[in-house]
Amino acid sequence: MKETILSFLKKLEKEHEVTILYACEAGSRAYGVETEKSDYDIRFIYISSLRRYLSMNPVKDTIDYKQGEWDIQGWDIQKALRLAQKSNPSLYEWTLSPIVYMQEEHLTDMLYNISQKEFSKRTLLAHYVNMTKRNLSAFEEKGHYSYLYQAFRSSLMTENLTRDGAPATILLQELIAGSTRFSEDDLKHVLELKYGEADDSFSLLLGKITACIAEAQKQESRLPHTKPDINEIQEWFYCQFGI
Repeated sequence: MKETILSFLKKLEKEHEVTILYACEAGSRAYGVETEKSDYDIRFIYISSLRRYLSMNPVKDTIDYKQGEWDIQGWDIQKALRLAQKSNPSLYEWTLSPIVYMQEEHLTDMLYNISQKEFSKRTLLAHYVNMTKRNLSAFEEKGHYSYLYQAFRSSLMTENLTRDGAPATILLQELIAGSTRFSEDDLKHVLELKYGEADDSFSLLLGKITACIAEAQKQESRLPHTKPDINEIQEWFYCQFGI
C-alpha cells in the first residue's frame, strides 16, 4: 500500500506542479487504532515555484482529494509555516505521526523541534479541551459513539499536555500507558462502542472524561504560552529559493 500511496502523491505533484516536502498519515492509522475498513487520511505539505509565489494572482494554498478510502489534504508551505506561528493543533499532530510517507529532512526536523519546543501548550490544551466539550455535546445530542471516541482521544491529549516531562505522542496505546486516569480497558471499551461491538454502558467512561477536562482547565494557566520564532521559519523559506 505504501508504494501505491507514494505513486499517487507523485501524481498529485505533477498535476499541481508542486513538490511535496512532507507527507504523513493522520486519523485512526496514525493513532494506532485502525481497522480493515479505516480510510487513509493522508496529509502533506508542499512547495510551489518562486514564480507562483510572486504572481499577481492569489496562490491556492490547499490541495484536496477525496474518493473511496482516500482522504487526502495538502497545505502550501506558506500556509503551514503561518499556522506553525499560531501553534496549530493539526500541524502539531502531523509532526508526531508515526507513519511518514515522504519527507525533506531539514523541514521535518525544524517543524518537529518547533512543535515540541515553541508551540504554546496553553493554546494546544485549550483546543483539546474545547474539542472534548464539543464532542461530548454532540454525543449527548446525537448519541453516536464516534463522538464519545473523539472526546476520549482529546481527553488523553489534554492529560498528556499537562504532564511534566511526558513524551509527546498521538498513539493511543502510548497515551494510555502514561495516563493516571484511563486504562487499557477504557480504550478497548470505547473502540468496541465506536464499532458497535459492545453494549451501551458508558457512564463510567463519561465520568472519567468529564473529570479529566475539569482537571485540565485548572492546569491551563500554568502552561507556557510561547510562540515560534518567525526568523528561523522565514530563513528556511528563503533558502528554498536561494535567497
